[in-house]
Amino acid sequence: MLVLGATGRAAQSAVPLLARQEEIGRIMMAGRDLAAVDARRAELGVDAITVQVDATDEAQVADAALNCDLVLNLAGLDHATPISGARGALAAGCQYVDIGASATAVLTLLGWTDEFEAAGLACLPSIGLCLER
Repeated sequence: MLVLGATGRAAQSAVPLLARQEEIGRIMMAGRDLAAVDARRAELGVDAITVQVDATDEAQVADAALNCDLVLNLAGLDHATPISGARGALAAGCQYVDIGASATAVLTLLGWTDEFEAAGLACLPSIGLCLER
């Protein structure tokens, strides 16, 4: 699983929760600043690989996601990262989920349903986030 936006607030709660799930294998924590991603991994004490990825760059997302099953986008609630994250996931042959996208991004992603289905993949935009307390 590739987690975009690993240095953000959502990742602070989500990554440790995901790391405790037996069915989730390797977690790759990604962000624009590798030193910050490394620091977050150490802070959280999770067993994860860290990689430098700009979530607004579809090619970087695709390259990082090549050996993953899923791209989880926690990198901002806007239009740019859901578009590039989903396109990168599709190019890498991965499922795609984000926790929140703009209405424009959601409409765009829903328009790609046929592309994801043709590839045998799912794209789940703007699912929200449930955190264990």
